[in-house]
Amino acid sequence: MIVNMLGINHQTAISSDTGGCGSEIGGESAGCPIMASMIDPLFRGGTVEQARTVCRQFGIQYLVVNGSDPAWNDRQGWFWALTPVVEDPDFRALECSR
Repeated sequence: MIVNMLGINHQTAISSDTGGCGSEIGGESAGCPIMASMIDPLFRGGTVEQARTVCRQFGIQYLVVNGSDPAWNDRQGWFWALTPVVEDPDFRALECSR
């Protein structure tokens, strides 16, 4: 899968717990602090509207949540309200650009 993402010239993922926010596989890390400061709060109790606003602002199509994220246990939270594109019992990729 990593091979498929090499050289695509735009960031495909952000992971705020790594130095380059995941830009190592493509993209520029300069915007990382700003993006992380907006995305991280979503995973600690953000709303559906906040998620959609962040996605529109940064051109994000999908947000990914797994069972280890604090938001997973909030059944009233944003990621249970957004449409899943892919899901299993411990993982959800959600469409957030609409």
